[in-house]
Amino acid sequence: MDNYFIILELPFDPPESNTDKINEAIAKKQNQWSIDQRNPVKKAKASEYLAALEDIKKVMLDPTARNKEAAKAKQIKDAKAKDLEVKLSLYRTKGDELSERDLNQLVRLFGQYGFTAAEIKKKFGIGKKAEEQIDLTQVLDKSQARNIQKSLRQLDMKDKTLYDFLNLPPTSSCAQLCEAADAMKKKILAKGDKTGRDNEMQSLCGLCVIIFKDAANKKSTTTM
Repeated sequence: MDNYFIILELPFDPPESNTDKINEAIAKKQNQWSIDQRNPVKKAKASEYLAALEDIKKVMLDPTARNKEAAKAKQIKDAKAKDLEVKLSLYRTKGDELSERDLNQLVRLFGQYGFTAAEIKKKFGIGKKAEEQIDLTQVLDKSQARNIQKSLRQLDMKDKTLYDFLNLPPTSSCAQLCEAADAMKKKILAKGDKTGRDNEMQSLCGLCVIIFKDAANKKSTTTM
């Protein structure tokens, strides 16, 4: 069963404690679930929520149980933070600003987990600044840039970045990026029979190690 704070779309950090507002949220959702039961796509989930209605009331109207449920909601939000950062890294490639349309889409995806529009915009800005600290244009030559683009295309990642390839946010340090690339390369090397995709990933991992080590070296020399 999903977290009750998230189901009811109630704030959990700090947790909503006003019983009138909690009862209002439960009544609103109960009505929506009753309507959703007539929808073939939503029927199963709506029926599940209606069946749990008494337990939802029991938990959300008891201060101790409610605080425990809020703590679980915070854990879920923390787990979703990485997914949000991956999405934000894609949007950062479009420019320095997060468009209203993109922001609304992210709110639809992550708002249920407690991420507000203001918080998402702030995370976008923080990540953008961190990303700028590793300026790949300063360490990539034309040959490397072409090889990266070629490899990403062959891996069906045409519109992705090296951060997406390594499954790390742009806020990662050069050391973390190199470590991830090296670990991925070792995992591929440990395989018996390698596919063409494996070979392409192995080559790109090697490039990542070179690039991000160079980025770290150039950054250290400019701060000395």
